[in-house]
Amino acid sequence: MKVERPAVLIGLLALLAVAITAAYGPLLMEEAGNLWRRSHYQHFPFVLLASVLLFARGLADPGPDEPPHKAWAWVGGIASWLLLGLASLIPSPLFASASLLLLLGAGGCVLARRADAPFPLASWALAWLVLPPPLGLDHKLIGTLQRSSSWLAGKALDVMGVNHLMDGNALVLIDKTLFVDEACSGIVSAISIVTCAAMYAVWRRRGLAHGLLLMATAAGWSVLINVMRIVSIALAHRWAGADWAEGLPHTMVGIAAFALSLLTLVATDWLLKAALAEVGPRWRQLTGEPLRFGSLLVNAWDRFIATSGRPVEKPAYAGSFSWGWLLTGSVGLGATLVATLAFASLGAAQLVWLTTPERAKLNFPDVGAFAAGLQNGAMPDRLLGMQLIHTEHQQRDRDSIFGANSVIYEYKHGNGDVYLVSCDFPFVGGWHELSVCYRGIGWRLDGREVEVVSAGGEAYEFARLELTRPDGRSALVDFCATGIDGAPIKAPALTLVESLFEAFSRRESYADARQTYQVQVLTERIEEISDADREVAKNLLDEARKRVAAVAESL
Repeated sequence: MKVERPAVLIGLLALLAVAITAAYGPLLMEEAGNLWRRSHYQHFPFVLLASVLLFARGLADPGPDEPPHKAWAWVGGIASWLLLGLASLIPSPLFASASLLLLLGAGGCVLARRADAPFPLASWALAWLVLPPPLGLDHKLIGTLQRSSSWLAGKALDVMGVNHLMDGNALVLIDKTLFVDEACSGIVSAISIVTCAAMYAVWRRRGLAHGLLLMATAAGWSVLINVMRIVSIALAHRWAGADWAEGLPHTMVGIAAFALSLLTLVATDWLLKAALAEVGPRWRQLTGEPLRFGSLLVNAWDRFIATSGRPVEKPAYAGSFSWGWLLTGSVGLGATLVATLAFASLGAAQLVWLTTPERAKLNFPDVGAFAAGLQNGAMPDRLLGMQLIHTEHQQRDRDSIFGANSVIYEYKHGNGDVYLVSCDFPFVGGWHELSVCYRGIGWRLDGREVEVVSAGGEAYEFARLELTRPDGRSALVDFCATGIDGAPIKAPALTLVESLFEAFSRRESYADARQTYQVQVLTERIEEISDADREVAKNLLDEARKRVAAVAESL
C-alpha cells in the first residue's frame, strides 16, 4: 500500500517536535522560572505570544521584499544545535533560550520561502526581548531610573513646598518613609512600557529607527509618570492623610500610571511618524519632479530611517494561504529526519548531564525556624572583645531589595565603636549585590573589592564596599552569601571579561533558583574608616558566617 508523502512528513514532524521538547524542555523550564522571579520580566509570556502572532501575520500578509535565502535556514539550524549543545554542557538556561530563538528563526525562514514572503525580522527580533541583557544591565537600568525619579520627585516637591527629605531612593516625610521601589513598584513599569513600545512598533510596521526612538522615549515617559506617581502619593499623605503606597489605592494608582504611559506611547508614535516622514515622495508630490541636489542623502533617509506612509504592496498568490499547505510543503523528508536525530541526541544527553536537585536543597525548610534560631543564642553576648547590646528581627515585604527578613546584632567595642552584624534572607538567584541597596539609600560607592578567605579547609569569597555620604560620613560593608545547603556563593564579576568567562564556566542546574542567605557587617564612622576597623569587620564577618551556617545546618 502506497503511503502518501504528507502523511510520512507529518509523522516525522511530530517526532521532531518530541525531540525538540526533550532537548529544550529541562533548560527552558528553569529559564522560565528565572524570568518569573524577576518581577520586571513577568510579562514575557505576552511578548512571546505577540511575537508568534505578528510573525504569522507577516507570513499571511507580507510586504514586497524578497524571501530569505535558503542558506539562512541551514545556518540558523546548525547554530541553534551547537548553542544548545553548549547550553546543555554548561548548563545554561539563557543559552538554551537563545538557541531556541535561533531554531525558530531557521524554521521561520523555511516557512517564509514556502509562502514566497519576506522573513518577518521585526516580529522575530521582538522575541529576543525576553532574554535578560548581560552584566545585569536590566538591574542597572532600573537603578538609574529609580535615582532619576527620586531626584526629579524631590525637585517637584521642593517647588510645591512639601517638607521632605530625599535620601537616595527613600522619600522621608514627617511621619512616613517611602522607598521609590515601594512607591512606584521599583520602576517595573519602565521595562514593561519599553516592551509595549517595541510590540506597538512591530504591529504598526514601523521602521528600525522609529521603533528604537519610540522605545527610548517610552523609557523617558515612564520616568516622568513615575515622578507624578511619587508626588501624588506624597501629596495624598500630606493633604488628606491617605496612604496610597499600600493596598488597593497603590494598585489603582499603578494602573492609572500604566494607562497614562500607554497613551503617551501612542501620542509619541504619531509624532515620530510625522517627524520621520519620507522626503522623496513628498517632494515629488509637491513639485512634480525629482530632487536635483541631495538625492543620495534623501534616498538613504527614506530607505533606512523614514517611516513610510504608503500602502504596502502585496504580492500576488496563486491560490489561497493555508498553514497546512505551508507545513507539509516547507521541509523535506531528509532534513526533517536529520533534525529529529540531532535534537533527540541532545535530549538523551541531557538525561546524563542534567540533574534536577531536590526541592529541599533549593528552599529554606522553615524561614520562621531559621529566624528564631538566629535570635536564640546564635551570636554570643561577647565576641572579639565586644559586647552584644541589641538584637532585632525585621520583617519586610517578600520582594524587598533588603530581603524579607533580617536578624540584626549590634556589637559595641570598649572604645565606643559600634559594628552591626546582620543575616538577611531569603534571596533567590545566588549572590545579592548590596552595593545596589546602599546606593539606593543615599550612599556613594567609592570602591568594591572581592577577597577570598580560607578557614578550616573551606574557602569562601566576600565583597568589601567603601561608601561615603555627602555629609562626610564613611562606611565599610563586608558581606558574603551562602546557599541553604551550606555551599558558599561566588561573588559575581562586574567586568565584561570576567562575566564572559563565568557565562561559559560550568555551573549547577537550577543555580539561579536556589535560596540563599547573606551575612554582612556594617561599620559606619563620622571620620574615615581605619585599618583597625577593617580588620575587626573581617574577623566579625568570619565568626558570624560560621555561626549562622551552624543554625542553617540544624534545620
